[in-house]
Amino acid sequence: MFSDLVRLETELWDLVDHRLRDDHDLPLSWFEPMQVMDRVVDCRVVDIAEALSITVGGVSKLVDRIERAGWCRRAPNPNDARSSVVTLTDAGRRVLEIARGSLSNELAARLGAGLSPERLASFASTMGELRRHIANQRGDARVPPTPGQRPSYRSGGGGGSDTPPAERSKVAQGLASPKETP
Repeated sequence: MFSDLVRLETELWDLVDHRLRDDHDLPLSWFEPMQVMDRVVDCRVVDIAEALSITVGGVSKLVDRIERAGWCRRAPNPNDARSSVVTLTDAGRRVLEIARGSLSNELAARLGAGLSPERLASFASTMGELRRHIANQRGDARVPPTPGQRPSYRSGGGGGSDTPPAERSKVAQGLASPKETP
């Protein structure tokens, strides 16, 4: 099972990467962090690292490259002077939106032809369950969400919260009330 799972990921990565590079000159290794930048408010490098289960150093280098391409920019973090906020540029948002269509088409061609929508949904659900189980076993700070649910964040002492760390920080600093946070 492990070997098949790893090979499937590698083969699928190569196919999707080839499609995104050919269609948009966008490596899949850039696409994934850009998706996180697009959905996380006040996104930091550490947010991307946690979302993608990769190192902060690796993400920082990826963000440098994406920034040099003109698809994202860093700005001082208004909530924490020790970090910066990473946002997509207009060009980055445009290429990401178009590339999402290419990704969907490639996945449909590669996976949709092999399994029914129900079996694919079941497979996706099982992978998510296993990722959440492993994250809980490891005590990871961020547990991958159940489909249809928001991410669950934990603060240092354990226990979950549905309020993202950036929003909890705003509440703690008196910049927002708990009712204003999602």
